[in-house]
Amino acid sequence: MEFDVVFIVGLVEGTLPDYRSKGAALEEEKRNAFVAVTRSKRLLYLSYPKEKLMPWGEVKSQTYSRYLKAMADGLGFQM
Repeated sequence: MEFDVVFIVGLVEGTLPDYRSKGAALEEEKRNAFVAVTRSKRLLYLSYPKEKLMPWGEVKSQTYSRYLKAMADGLGFQM
């Protein structure tokens, strides 16, 4: 625990974990997410966008990260 408040934004499939991550890289991203979550002393804010404006102008629906889902399940929250 290092910080009073930690914000983790962009918890979207394809971003965290990155769409290119497979095998060991996917496990490393999972460990990094765990480390980020455990750095907060008091408050932890987790967020994800429901939609994302793509560089070419299209608005794309987003799906929350499997890591966010796992955290919610572990704490008994419904997503």
